[in-house]
Amino acid sequence: MSNKSSFLKLGLAISFVAASSARVALADHFGPTTIYNPASDVVVEASTSGLRVAVRNDDSNGSRLPFVVYTFDFVNFFLMPFVRTDDLGGGFFLDHFRLDRYLDCGTRGRVLVSDRPPTNGIIRIDVSVNFSVSCSSLGSIRGTAYKDGRPFGGAWYKITDGGDWYTCGTVGSDGTFGVPVEPGTYYLIPLNLQGLRASGVTKVVVEGGKASLGNDIIYTSDPSAQHESCDLYNPPRPIPSNLR
Repeated sequence: MSNKSSFLKLGLAISFVAASSARVALADHFGPTTIYNPASDVVVEASTSGLRVAVRNDDSNGSRLPFVVYTFDFVNFFLMPFVRTDDLGGGFFLDHFRLDRYLDCGTRGRVLVSDRPPTNGIIRIDVSVNFSVSCSSLGSIRGTAYKDGRPFGGAWYKITDGGDWYTCGTVGSDGTFGVPVEPGTYYLIPLNLQGLRASGVTKVVVEGGKASLGNDIIYTSDPSAQHESCDLYNPPRPIPSNLR
């Protein structure tokens, strides 16, 4: 099946079931912004270099790859090219999809993800994420995740302004991450993984157009550590008063 085959030519109907959406505005190369869904975690990064999508799954679907499509005109849908799967441990997998294509700033579109097989020819959409390619110049929060002293590509994190704004994401395969943000004060909250406990909350101050570097995440083995989800209220760790 060609990655550029029109989704409409697949002969499958789309049924939007329990779909939710979020606006995504990202700078070039950096900064996954996410939407959390009980069935899966979906990270979408849009830049002038193209699209990147990461879907975190448990093994409830037998590790079957999720169905990921994208559209720029909301009429024609195309399959997102699959890149690789990372085994995060504890029955969790991270599936990576990538479209290498120049996108003008201001480009808008949508990514649709289904984490279950078609039923009677119908693909039921679990998550719908609207995106746009940012034209603004932002600062960024950057760092590297480590486990046993080595870069760790399985890390997840949350960045929040301490209020209602937040973003969740995964680091790259080399353990690095970079998130574009407006100037201001933010808090980096690493997420615990199954059997791995993350370092504590880090306060980050970003000045306009500049990158805040060295915001590293450290994982240590801890059998009691449980896999954490990321949304407005999770992980349930308060920001220490001395960091406010």
